[in-house]
Amino acid sequence: MGNDLARLRRLYDANRFLDIYEATREAWHAPGSVQDLAVEELIFAGRVAARLGGDERQRRLFRRAWDQAPEHPEVRYYARAWGRGRPHLLGLLREYEARPHLGCDDPRLEASWLAHLAVSWSQVRDYKRAHALLDEARDLDAKRSWVDVCTSFVLDGEGAWEDALERAERAFARDPGMPAAVSRLGSALVRCGRREEARRRMTAAATDTQSYEVRVN
Repeated sequence: MGNDLARLRRLYDANRFLDIYEATREAWHAPGSVQDLAVEELIFAGRVAARLGGDERQRRLFRRAWDQAPEHPEVRYYARAWGRGRPHLLGLLREYEARPHLGCDDPRLEASWLAHLAVSWSQVRDYKRAHALLDEARDLDAKRSWVDVCTSFVLDGEGAWEDALERAERAFARDPGMPAAVSRLGSALVRCGRREEARRRMTAAATDTQSYEVRVN
């Protein structure tokens, strides 16, 4: 990927995952190409593989990144689940409690990480901590669609279904091609008893996507 990584990241942010594949097709099939990738490139390639249904390839790329640089901020965020000796949820929460920040100079990445942590804490019903993390994430990047997606997930767990739908709608309006935003909106609509609307809007979203996740879901 080399010097093209910044351009490819812009395509990813625009949810143009097939365009990324076409631009890097030779690298995906070249023998030994993974050996030459830097940590940031391994993580990026793993994320693209996930959007295109390459779960096994994602696992291999993330595992290699973890083996090379487990303390790298992007590796801690994206590849922890594929690291060797991955602890169960409570073990992960202990890690998160001890080190709640990535300590990087990228506010967008830090905001995404904090929102991710909020969802993890909500899974053990620690909603006070989850909302504190979401507030901190919004302070870093108030327009981050992923933060709204995670906020919707947390609110859903609390039983605040209409509020969860409002956040899901906000995320979808900002980033209608984002797989997580599409999925969260569909779930929130169903939760609020709006199944037909969910079916209609998810079908429409699936006609203009470059992610297998939207088509499958």
